[in-house]
This record gives sequence, C-alpha cells and structure tokens, in this order.
Amino acid sequence: MNRADLQTALQDEGLTCPIVIWGPSGGVSETEAAGDEHLTLPKPFNIEHVEALLCRHLSTAAPAEQRVLESTCWPQQSMRPMILQFLESLEEQILKLERMLECRDRDKEQLPPFIGQLGRIAGSYGYPDITEAAQMLLSRLQAAPAGDSDDAAARLLDLCRAACQFRAGVNYAAA
Repeated sequence: MNRADLQTALQDEGLTCPIVIWGPSGGVSETEAAGDEHLTLPKPFNIEHVEALLCRHLSTAAPAEQRVLESTCWPQQSMRPMILQFLESLEEQILKLERMLECRDRDKEQLPPFIGQLGRIAGSYGYPDITEAAQMLLSRLQAAPAGDSDDAAARLLDLCRAACQFRAGVNYAAA
C-alpha cells in the first residue's frame, strides 16, 4: 500500500491526518513525492526538519477552534500547583462528561449538577470561559431537546481540552 492508498483508506473511515513517510528516500517514487515533498522525510534525519514538519502538519491537522487556554490565575505562583492538579483531574472529568452526554437520557438527573460543579470549579481556578460554557450548556439542556445542546456541549469540551493542552506544555520545574 502506498501513501495515496493509505490516505484514501483513512479518509474512507472518516479520518483525516497527515501522513509522514520516514525512510531512505521516504519510501516513495520521485513521481509520487513530487506532489507531496513536504510529507517525505528522508534519512539521515535532520531534527530541525523533523520538528518543522511535525509542527506544520500538527497545526494544520488540528481543528481551527483548538487552542491553549491559560488560567487567569496562572501568574500567581502560589496557585500553580493547584491549577495543575485541577487540570490533571479535568482530563478525567472530560471523559466522564463525554460518557454522560452520550447517555444523556439515562444520566439526565446527574448531568446538570455535574456540569454546574465543573463550571464553578473551573471558575475558581481562573477559567471563566469554561464557567460560561458550562452555564450555556445548562441553559440549553433545560430549555431544549438534546440535539439543540450539542454545539454548547462541544464548546464546553473544546475549552476543557484547551485548558488540558496548556498543562501539556507546562515546564514543571518552573511551575
């Protein structure tokens, strides 16, 4: 299977991602590589080229809304350990929220208190955007059928992921 066949197979499954070919000549013919030179990484590897290639393709493969969300409390040195601990637990909360949203008919009693608590806690650690998104989702869940709240749920999850993305980039020695 060549790169084009692999990309087609992935797209048929609804997956889109850049394909980087690593090898002596990238493992592709010159004709095939001519259209996608930026996807070929020949040996010997040049670390700067690898980093640039990955950064370029990771940024273009990421959703446009994806960003890093920093706590407004982060400049306060004393808050940093608590913020990092909150962000660690937030990753688990995202998974729980996703499961609850998938089964919202079954979890309809537990979902509003969970979302409300998530929003309040996020706000106390300097994430007012998450608090606002949680409030928006709560109001949509109370006012409308399940389908009408999907965009509000997606926004809340995106903001939570953006906050977790900030944690991934933290230099723990400096925190």
